[in-house]
Amino acid sequence: MRPISRIASDLGWLPISFVNIYFVGRPGSAWVLVDTGLPGCSREIIGAAEARFGAGARPEAIILTHGHFDHAGSALALGEYWDVPI
Repeated sequence: MRPISRIASDLGWLPISFVNIYFVGRPGSAWVLVDTGLPGCSREIIGAAEARFGAGARPEAIILTHGHFDHAGSALALGEYWDVPI
Protein backbone atom coordinates (compact mmCIF):
# COMPACT_ATOMS: atom_id res chain seq x y z
CA MET A 1 0.00 0.00 0.00
CA ARG A 2 1.23 3.44 -0.91
CA PRO A 3 1.27 5.93 2.01
CA ILE A 4 -0.51 9.26 1.93
CA SER A 5 1.87 12.13 1.20
CA ARG A 6 1.53 15.03 3.61
CA ILE A 7 1.05 18.32 1.77
CA ALA A 8 0.17 20.32 4.90
CA SER A 9 -0.73 19.37 8.47
CA ASP A 10 -4.37 19.00 7.45
CA LEU A 11 -4.00 17.87 3.82
CA GLY A 12 -2.86 14.50 2.55
CA TRP A 13 -2.52 13.33 -1.06
CA LEU A 14 -2.74 9.80 -2.41
CA PRO A 15 -2.09 9.25 -6.12
CA ILE A 16 -3.57 6.01 -7.46
CA SER A 17 -2.77 5.36 -11.10
CA PHE A 18 -3.44 8.71 -12.80
CA VAL A 19 -5.95 9.90 -10.17
CA ASN A 20 -5.40 12.19 -7.18
CA ILE A 21 -7.27 11.56 -3.93
CA TYR A 22 -7.15 14.00 -1.00
CA PHE A 23 -7.68 13.58 2.72
CA VAL A 24 -8.61 16.87 4.40
CA GLY A 25 -8.25 16.97 8.17
CA ARG A 26 -5.69 16.26 10.86
CA PRO A 27 -5.19 12.85 12.43
CA GLY A 28 -7.27 12.73 15.61
CA SER A 29 -9.91 15.13 14.26
CA ALA A 30 -12.77 15.13 11.77
CA TRP A 31 -11.79 14.72 8.13
CA VAL A 32 -13.29 14.43 4.64
CA LEU A 33 -12.26 12.51 1.55
CA VAL A 34 -12.09 14.40 -1.74
CA ASP A 35 -12.60 12.15 -4.78
CA THR A 36 -12.55 8.36 -4.73
CA GLY A 37 -10.48 7.27 -7.69
CA LEU A 38 -11.23 4.50 -10.14
CA PRO A 39 -13.64 1.65 -9.51
CA GLY A 40 -11.97 -1.00 -7.36
CA CYS A 41 -9.76 1.40 -5.37
CA SER A 42 -11.78 1.33 -2.16
CA ARG A 43 -9.56 -1.13 -0.24
CA GLU A 44 -6.44 0.92 -0.98
CA ILE A 45 -8.18 4.13 0.09
CA ILE A 46 -9.52 2.56 3.30
CA GLY A 47 -6.05 1.22 4.14
CA ALA A 48 -4.45 4.62 3.55
CA ALA A 49 -7.15 6.35 5.63
CA GLU A 50 -6.60 3.96 8.54
CA ALA A 51 -2.84 4.46 8.33
CA ARG A 52 -3.31 8.24 8.60
CA PHE A 53 -6.33 8.53 10.91
CA GLY A 54 -6.35 5.21 12.83
CA ALA A 55 -8.14 1.89 12.59
CA GLY A 56 -11.86 2.28 12.05
CA ALA A 57 -11.55 5.97 11.18
CA ARG A 58 -14.15 7.24 8.74
CA PRO A 59 -14.65 10.60 7.08
CA GLU A 60 -17.47 12.97 7.89
CA ALA A 61 -18.32 12.95 4.18
CA ILE A 62 -17.02 12.17 0.71
CA ILE A 63 -16.78 15.14 -1.65
CA LEU A 64 -16.62 14.58 -5.40
CA THR A 65 -15.15 17.33 -7.55
CA HIS A 66 -17.11 15.96 -10.51
CA GLY A 67 -18.74 12.76 -11.72
CA HIS A 68 -16.16 11.27 -14.10
CA PHE A 69 -15.30 7.60 -13.50
CA ASP A 70 -11.76 8.45 -12.35
CA HIS A 71 -13.05 10.72 -9.56
CA ALA A 72 -16.24 8.92 -8.53
CA GLY A 73 -15.42 5.29 -9.35
CA SER A 74 -15.20 4.02 -5.77
CA ALA A 75 -17.71 6.46 -4.25
CA LEU A 76 -20.54 3.98 -3.80
CA ALA A 77 -18.32 1.31 -2.21
CA LEU A 78 -16.70 3.81 0.17
CA GLY A 79 -19.96 5.55 1.03
CA GLU A 80 -21.54 2.22 1.92
CA TYR A 81 -18.48 0.95 3.82
CA TRP A 82 -18.16 4.09 5.95
CA ASP A 83 -21.91 4.92 5.94
CA VAL A 84 -21.23 8.57 5.14
CA PRO A 85 -22.88 11.08 2.80
CA ILE A 86 -21.47 11.73 -0.64
